Formats: sequence, structure tokens, C-alpha cells
Amino acid sequence: MAKDNSHKVKISIGDAIIEIEGEVSGVTKIVDSLKSVLQGRPSAPEQSAFQTTRDGQSNASIGSELELAKDIRAFFEEKRPRNQLEAAAVVAFYLQYVENEAVNRREAIDVGVLKDEFRKADYPLPKVPNQVLIDAKKAGYFDVAGTGQYKLNSVGYNLVKFALGKGGEDEKIIKRRPRKKNAKRVKGKK
Repeated sequence: MAKDNSHKVKISIGDAIIEIEGEVSGVTKIVDSLKSVLQGRPSAPEQSAFQTTRDGQSNASIGSELELAKDIRAFFEEKRPRNQLEAAAVVAFYLQYVENEAVNRREAIDVGVLKDEFRKADYPLPKVPNQVLIDAKKAGYFDVAGTGQYKLNSVGYNLVKFALGKGGEDEKIIKRRPRKKNAKRVKGKK
């Protein structure tokens, strides 16, 4: 197609490559429909899964779009944090690397953000939210980014990216031995 209104898109999904060519509006609808089918939800016409280059061609990677389209609740379900410290790291990771709207992306989090994201994820709110961030920093997941601000460091990144949400050995429940009870005291002796 040699028309000025033509558009060409190349989509890579794993090893598969899909090429679509036609009018801009038609190609956009096809890509958005394909994206919604792969995500398992209705299509949103205002979101486009591709970017246009100067020559009118577009490249799209549906795989990366799928990861970016996760909401915080689905991300929590995938990562399954075992405690509030891990949950705080999951929130920071989500906001820095997964959040699909640029205005919501954050390099650092504070108590207000942590509480808001816990609510959105349907995760129990901590009794003392500020202490969760302090303890997560002491655990090595965060660095201080300013007064009351915490930034995910490489330890926290690796925890969320590679350790959480994996099945198998990480999910085993550790059984502790019961404590030995002190010998009964004999009356009259201290």
C-alpha cells in the first residue's frame, strides 16, 4: 500500500511475528483488539499497543505491554508477599517498574503511598505504617531517599523480581520446634 494514510505494524509475541498493514484507524483497532484478547479483557480504544516511527511503520511488543498492564492487586497475587516488609518492597517495585501510567510512577515511596497501594491491593493495612518502611530499610530492601522517603535498592529489587512469587521451595512453611518448658518449680524453693 503506497497511500499516505497507510500504516504498517510488526508485533512480536515470543517467537511469533505478526505484521499488519492498512489504514491507521484499522490497524489501531486490530492491534488494540489483539492486545485485549491476549490480556483477557475488553479493549480500550484510547490505548495503543504500538508507537509510530517517522517512516509510518510501527513496532509493538505485546509481551511487555501485558506486563505493564497489571494492576497492583494482580501484582500482589502474583508475588504473594509473606509479610509487610516484603509487601512494601512489592509496592515500591510496582510503582517504579510495572505501573503503566507515567504520572503514577515513583522512584521513592512514603507512608501515604504505602497505605494507598495496600488499600488498592486489598492487603491488610499495618498498625504502624511508618515502622514498616523503617523495618524494610533495616532488612536491606530500601535506601533512604529523603525525609520519610524510601527508594527500593538492589536487594529489594532482586527479592521482588526473582524470589517472590516462585512456587516450590520458597513456599514451604517452616515448622519450628516447640520451646522446652522450664522444669516445674518445687514449692518452697526459689
